[in-house]
Amino acid sequence: MIQLATILTLVLFTQITAATDRECEKVTDVLGFAVVSFDSTTVLPFFAESVSSKLPVQVLRFYNDPATDSLSFQVTGKESYPLLRPEAHKLDYFLFELPVKRKRNAWLEVVVDERTGKTLWVREGKAVRFVDWLPEMQKAFAVERKSSEDNPLRIKPYRNAREVKLKGRDCFKVAGMRGDWIRVVQQDHCAGVASSSAKGWVRWRNDRGCLLVNVYPFA
Repeated sequence: MIQLATILTLVLFTQITAATDRECEKVTDVLGFAVVSFDSTTVLPFFAESVSSKLPVQVLRFYNDPATDSLSFQVTGKESYPLLRPEAHKLDYFLFELPVKRKRNAWLEVVVDERTGKTLWVREGKAVRFVDWLPEMQKAFAVERKSSEDNPLRIKPYRNAREVKLKGRDCFKVAGMRGDWIRVVQQDHCAGVASSSAKGWVRWRNDRGCLLVNVYPFA
C-alpha cells in the first residue's frame, strides 16, 4: 500500500508540474523587445547570423493594402528558415514588437515565431530600437496580475512585507522596478475600476522565470 501511495503521489506531482509548465510563460531569457517603427515603405532584412555581409534569409515588408485601406506586411525568404509570425503586433496602432534573446553590438537576436521559439538576427537602426522591460511596462495602458492570490500587492519588494488591501480588479501603471518586482500605482482609467490610491509592489516574474503579469499596450 505504501508503494502504491508513493506511485500515486508521484503521478499526481508530475501532472501538476506539467500543468504548471504549460501555464508558465517563461521570460528568463527575454532581455527586452525590438520595437519596429514603420510606415508603408519600411523594409527590414533578417539574418541567420549577426553578420551584415551575408544575405538576409527573411525580408519583412510593410505596405498599404488597397483591399482593406490599411497597413499590412508580408515576409519573403528562404523556406529553410523560420518565417516571421509575431504575436505582438497591431498595425493600426503602429505596434510591431519582437522579444529579444541576445544583444551583440548593434545586433538583436529576436524571436520571430513565439510558438516554436525560432530566432533570427536584425540590426538596430532607425527602424528598430531595443526597449527594456521597465519602459515596455511603463508605456502600457495597464498592467494586471495573473493571480492576485498568489501575487499580493505589498508595501515593499519583499515576500514577507505587509500586504496592501486593494478593492476591485487590477489596473496598474508601473512606476519602477527592482529585480523581479515592479512598483505599481492603481489607476481608474480601466472600465469598471473604482478610483483608488492603492500603491505598492508586485512580482512580475517568479523564480522559475514565469511571467506573473499581463501587460496591455492599449485599452
